[in-house]
Amino acid sequence: MGKNAIITIVAKKTVEYKDLKKKLEFLLKTKIEFVGSFSTKILKSNTNQILIFDSEMVNKDVFVKRYQKFTNQESKEIFVLCSKNCKSFRGMNNIKVVTFPIIMNELFSNISKFLEKCSSSINNLDSKFIYWKDKSIILNRKSKRKVRLTELENKFFEFMINVKKPVTKSEILSKVWLHQKDLDTHTLQSLIYRLRNKIEDNPKQPKFLVTVGKKYFLNYIIMFQ
Repeated sequence: MGKNAIITIVAKKTVEYKDLKKKLEFLLKTKIEFVGSFSTKILKSNTNQILIFDSEMVNKDVFVKRYQKFTNQESKEIFVLCSKNCKSFRGMNNIKVVTFPIIMNELFSNISKFLEKCSSSINNLDSKFIYWKDKSIILNRKSKRKVRLTELENKFFEFMINVKKPVTKSEILSKVWLHQKDLDTHTLQSLIYRLRNKIEDNPKQPKFLVTVGKKYFLNYIIMFQ
């Protein structure tokens, strides 16, 4: 289950945290890293990652200064474990505060939701793009450009990824728009134009969303493998 993300516990190797690691590994069916100190090396850019750390391991001001940018990524989920009286990390963006004693079912449920979200994205570590279909977002890893898709663009993009072959305008209209084959294709051509402007380096010479004969093809291998 945890294969969609790297999971790391940042805490002193006490009996309590060793037990937490053991239980989560059993529930998630995956190995979990255990790190004894918090540093920038732990955080991996553009990688699905879950961080579970003891609030005593890092000062809030230090965290905000050095690590806040990572909490703004869709690919990160950060849990801070602390006492009920701990207020330092509450209200921070993309940070979930878990108080002691830990309710394992709640922690497991929150981690599972993030992993399910990860499974809905295409995120090969060596790919040129990341696509989050649930958020309708495409990220160009090289340029760091993030674009948002309209509902129809997202539906078309998901269809083209799944079909993995050149398809005719009629097929797209039928499967994406649910139109009859003989309907006008102007809307489709406009959508192709907009998408190319969002994902291509040179929309006039597309490399990803290309035309093959009279068909359209999303070059899945170049984009995501």
